[in-house]
Amino acid sequence: MQHDSSQFFSLAGTAVLVTGAARGIGRAIASRCAQAGASVFLGDLDENEGEKVADEIRRLAGSDSAAAFLRLDVTSPESCDAAVLAVMEKSNGATRLALVNNAGIGKAGTVVSLGAAELEREWRVNVLGAWQLAERIIPHMLELGNGRIVNIASIGGVVGIPERAAYCTTKFAVVGLTKSIALDFGARGITCNAICPARVLTGMAEARIEEAADPEAARKLMNATQIAGRMVDPDEVAALAQYLLSTEAAMVNGSTYNIDSAWSAGHTPTA
Repeated sequence: MQHDSSQFFSLAGTAVLVTGAARGIGRAIASRCAQAGASVFLGDLDENEGEKVADEIRRLAGSDSAAAFLRLDVTSPESCDAAVLAVMEKSNGATRLALVNNAGIGKAGTVVSLGAAELEREWRVNVLGAWQLAERIIPHMLELGNGRIVNIASIGGVVGIPERAAYCTTKFAVVGLTKSIALDFGARGITCNAICPARVLTGMAEARIEEAADPEAARKLMNATQIAGRMVDPDEVAALAQYLLSTEAAMVNGSTYNIDSAWSAGHTPTA
């Protein structure tokens, strides 16, 4: 059977909630989803930047319904309730629902140096946030008979990373949550997959480079963590997310996808 490849990975008719969408990976995913025809809801705490990104997406798409900003604190049950309710109220006519759990935080350190308070802080954003939104949106997906969830985990959820104890603990949990959702709801039309990027060239990474005593040396060091000699581009993560949210990925469920330039294959990062 011949297929029109121009229609591959279309998200037309899909309402997508993307968390942490004001910058970095979340921003790239939101933009790409809108370009693929989705109605995108950008959840973030940063109202100013979030509204700017939503305006930019609407302008590029030429449609007022292409994007809407939602102030969202993923650690708050009430905020999650309000966000999912807003998605349902504003996406009348959508035939598919999707959730991208991208909001995340991390801090360098060991079990000893970080302490339990830091683990709890990261857990509330990285794990509880993803759980709370999935808990609230899955019933609506079940009503439609379909749904897509993509969790942005990390290579730190696949292999351990020195001095990233809390971050790795939470990202391994995100991978476990992904597999549990896939098993529990896959027979009812819902898929859940995880993307595990290595170091991504986001605004945060650029800021860390500029703050270094020797920015050029810092950039070289960060690039050296990837065998390709560069960091991952946010749009490379977004491209995979678009596929996983599409109808073509109906049989992809409970999987983890590493975008890590062979890190997990055995490449030993230098930093």
